[in-house]
Amino acid sequence: MSGRSRAGRWRRCSRASHPDRTQALVLYATFARAVWAPDYDWTWKAEERDASSAQLVANWGKGLTAAGVAPSRAGDPKFMDWAARLERLAARPGPRFAKIISLIGEFDVRRVLPSIRVPTLVAHRRDDTFINFEHALYFAEQIPGARLLELEGSDSLFSIGDTEAFLGEVEEFLTGTRHEREPDRMLATVMFTDICKSTERAAELGDASWRAPARAPRRPGAAGARPPPRAGDQAHRRRLPGHLRRAGSGHPLRRLDRGGGAPARYRGALRAPQPASAR
Repeated sequence: MSGRSRAGRWRRCSRASHPDRTQALVLYATFARAVWAPDYDWTWKAEERDASSAQLVANWGKGLTAAGVAPSRAGDPKFMDWAARLERLAARPGPRFAKIISLIGEFDVRRVLPSIRVPTLVAHRRDDTFINFEHALYFAEQIPGARLLELEGSDSLFSIGDTEAFLGEVEEFLTGTRHEREPDRMLATVMFTDICKSTERAAELGDASWRAPARAPRRPGAAGARPPPRAGDQAHRRRLPGHLRRAGSGHPLRRLDRGGGAPARYRGALRAPQPASAR
């Protein structure tokens, strides 16, 4: 089970309520409490959060939240457009949305943390500008046996920045091994042949003149042209099945063709056409 930001608190409550359904817990850039308390003094005061929440609701759907969770991509117009569309698909701004943001500030799951009894990985980027790194330190202290994973970077969104380091740690934590990526290199051999000084000839003629003879249609009788087909040859090839068309000239059925013309039809055995007087 994994959780990030606000969803991380729901994951912890679910783990405490249903321990038989969880084998491991992965937390990334999340928090146990959103506002200041005497023993939780590294986050903002209630009035500071209220002002920030009002600004969030007023600008929801414009992608401005992305500047906080991914500051390194704030100057990317395509990313900001994507973030704005994501906000509009996630929720519609209005009184209900404002109420949800307000309720998030009232949640406090600190008392649940000591009851967690499954392997837990707490991951956070040290210079996260959106969620203070102190939250991760608190989790590592309060959850029995939790492992703290300190990552590099300032983006709170884990899909931005060095994602390989985070995903590799999570894979190893859950499975015991880390998948090694297949190399993207290959050993290849390029063979170049130069027949009858064709390279020098191509250099003299140029690319256009060198390719022109191959594209031009060949006249019957010209050098390199195929001889015109005999009468009935094409019809004969169409009537013969594939294994007879590929047969050599010494095949008995092919010898029959040279003596009596194209066969009339093929139905398992080949019959030569009879003269009209014999019909």
